[in-house]
Amino acid sequence: MPDKPEVLMRFDAGMGIGLGHLVRSLAVAVELVARGCAVTVATRTVAPEFLARIIDAGAAILPLSVDPPRAVLDREVWEPGVQMEDAEQVVSHAPPGGWAAVVVDHYCLSRPWETTLRNHTRRVVAIDDLANRPHAADVLVDQNWYGEQSASRYVDLVDHGTIMLLGPRYALLHHAYRQYRAQRGPVRRPPQRVLVNFGGTDAAGQTAQALHALKHFPHLELTAVLGTEGAITPQVSEAIEESGARLQVALPHLAEVLSLADLAIGASGTATWERICLDVPALVTTVSAAHSGVTSAFSEAGMLTWIGTAEQVGEAEYREALSEAVTEGGKQPLEIVDGFGAARVALAAVPPRKGTLSTRRAAQHEAPSVVARSLQDGDGPVTWKPRAAWFYEQVGSEEGITLIVCGDVPTGVEAAPDGTTPESLDPYLNTEELP
Repeated sequence: MPDKPEVLMRFDAGMGIGLGHLVRSLAVAVELVARGCAVTVATRTVAPEFLARIIDAGAAILPLSVDPPRAVLDREVWEPGVQMEDAEQVVSHAPPGGWAAVVVDHYCLSRPWETTLRNHTRRVVAIDDLANRPHAADVLVDQNWYGEQSASRYVDLVDHGTIMLLGPRYALLHHAYRQYRAQRGPVRRPPQRVLVNFGGTDAAGQTAQALHALKHFPHLELTAVLGTEGAITPQVSEAIEESGARLQVALPHLAEVLSLADLAIGASGTATWERICLDVPALVTTVSAAHSGVTSAFSEAGMLTWIGTAEQVGEAEYREALSEAVTEGGKQPLEIVDGFGAARVALAAVPPRKGTLSTRRAAQHEAPSVVARSLQDGDGPVTWKPRAAWFYEQVGSEEGITLIVCGDVPTGVEAAPDGTTPESLDPYLNTEELP
């Protein structure tokens, strides 16, 4: 293995597909670079602002042909022949001996693409959340929770022996979120500061609607964040002026502005995990019913307020939801995201060596490191709440709680709520298989 393990990442981004794949994949890329890996991103993305974000993450860019032109826009799984064309472009740039790992986050790619790449890497890591296509990956990552049967969604879509990293423990966030989680103060109830953000492109045009509603609450301090300059429509500009909101555009992450908020209004996706990590109550609108699985599950669990889908929601619906949230403070999420998810996925892609695990005492803000284990069927508030109660009872005791860590990444706990000692480590840390 070379001094710098070489890792290939494959994702696209753009106005048709959004920024979700780019944001969550670059969170992993940053962690890999920090661990001494040389990361290359193979992409059909051509927008300069998106390519700049890849460079800023410390990765190199392998530009792929934009033929077929639907590559950045299509969310349907490509036919095997198209997948093979894509794979052959990537493989033609493989380093001698192949890559240490290949990480793919792309709804159009599945088993045919992954099978081809397995011949040129030690490990294929697939990031998914749709569970709508078969995978030939060594590691499957899905950060989402759709209810207590979430862990079974991929049972017929992966090979036996695939390492499954499922649930909020593996939420793919920028490393800044764990830093701001450790230092932020309590969320104020009723809220005083509100953050409005509907993802990188605000494809459903909800920013203006939310801001029009917020102008009826002049005591609130407002910040609106847009992912690109192109999302600043005349309607958004008018709403910004009327509401008095402070506008910020193309931030590298939302950790700082979100850590100052007492209430967030926005979309689903990665933002769900960002808000939960920083304990911020949320009013959420989804693009459509098909994109509402996680939001619906968390809404039913009492962890956020789902206003509805974009076609159902307008200024009146935002105003009604805000009236309730301003009075009651919004629904408080459980502590299940610690900001180390991307670091854990990086460790799964390029495993640590034996002797790199150590132990330390858990701090008060580290409840999620214990509460949200690798997802199993039946997990959810019914298991998270008692684990959180156990954590807070034990963390302040004389014995405390001992975390098993790899560097600064919590990977397990020595004593678990069910009495097992030690609790299972994250599933990629089989010490018998570490190099």
